[in-house]
Amino acid sequence: MESKYVTLGKEIAAGVRELALGVEQEAPRGRVVDIGHYLWRLADLTDSTLEKVKERMREEARKEGQTTTFVGDSGTRCRVLIDPPRPHVVKPEQLKDVLGPVFEDLFETVVSYRLREGFDEKLLTLSPEQRQAILQRLQMPDPTPRVSFKV
Repeated sequence: MESKYVTLGKEIAAGVRELALGVEQEAPRGRVVDIGHYLWRLADLTDSTLEKVKERMREEARKEGQTTTFVGDSGTRCRVLIDPPRPHVVKPEQLKDVLGPVFEDLFETVVSYRLREGFDEKLLTLSPEQRQAILQRLQMPDPTPRVSFKV
């Protein structure tokens, strides 16, 4: 027996399909306006609710500690992709002052700073003060897991 949420979801999908049929070329303009209005309201409600669903799925995936696929009671699927954390540079101007020309050997300048290929090896060749300055200014933010639902 399917849950009331699965039944409701199917009914809503059927209702949206029925609304789509009401937009045929010959439909009166007033009907098309009404359909558009209700679809717009539904989309707004859906977007805000879906964000809550995605956040819950992110929390569940973080508990698992890895990219995972969850299965709904009716067999539907939700995949949550967790990217590994990547360091980024904080206050690069201060780091440029400490490192001088070595900065460009270690970091590639883009909108933000990312580690260059071979960063780990080059880091070991620096003075302890330079290494410490770099390590104090790197952050390892947790990326937001991506949530997708299979159709």
